[in-house]
Amino acid sequence: MIRIAILLLMLAPARASAAQGETTRGAEAVRAWELHRRATEESPWPEATWVRMGPKNCGGRIEAVDSPVGQPGTIYAGIGTGGVFKSVNGGLSWEHVFAREATCSIGDVTVDPSDPETIWVGT
Repeated sequence: MIRIAILLLMLAPARASAAQGETTRGAEAVRAWELHRRATEESPWPEATWVRMGPKNCGGRIEAVDSPVGQPGTIYAGIGTGGVFKSVNGGLSWEHVFAREATCSIGDVTVDPSDPETIWVGT
């Protein structure tokens, strides 16, 4: 059996306003599901299995992920019970970037679209 670790992140943040005639979160979720389904059906590795790669001390509850525009290998993961982690290699390794703050419980993470060095974290 072939074992391939694949990190599939469908980052479809609904930053658009429904009042402006743009898509809603529901429509984005349906589109993301269709993309997932199509990718699964067309996968060149149908026998691949999932392998846990990290962050390892997150307690199993990743609340939010985001990635800066133009930096496809960079990922920020907000952990419900353990801060924010950053990967610069598509999820192969992680660095804890929110370790010295007054709180560690995270509910949301968003990269500022106009400044990828600014990360908004909701606690």
